[in-house]
Amino acid sequence: MKLTINGKDYMFEFTIAASLCETCVEKTTKLIFGIVDARSDEDLNKMIQSITDIYSTTFALFYGGLLEHHSNEIRSEKDAKELLAAYFRENTDRKEYNYYTLFNQLLEQVKDDGFFDLLGLDSMMESLVAEEEPKQTTAKKKATKN
Repeated sequence: MKLTINGKDYMFEFTIAASLCETCVEKTTKLIFGIVDARSDEDLNKMIQSITDIYSTTFALFYGGLLEHHSNEIRSEKDAKELLAAYFRENTDRKEYNYYTLFNQLLEQVKDDGFFDLLGLDSMMESLVAEEEPKQTTAKKKATKN
């Protein structure tokens, strides 16, 4: 994915450099698991909490995605924040340029790059689902016996 900011093209890629960015990994996994957990529990409060994390997660993805190709100039979160601010200052149509739309663009790149596979999230989710299925079946059997 490419964004032009301050007249310069910035490439976003979610591979090794992003996987070594603790903030990027932590925020992304927290959001994804929070949304999955909220859906499975049908807990509106958990869903709202996960959605409010989109802003900080968008920034974490923005920063992590820059590291593969721009770590020589984006050396800190402060540098990334300044670049993100410049992006929003240049793109003022808030229907098209906002945290949610940027989040979706970055998340699409995350999927395209196989970032979740690299982190092992897909395997982890499959394991969690496989563990939950026997528990749910046992709970249903107990409920129908009573």
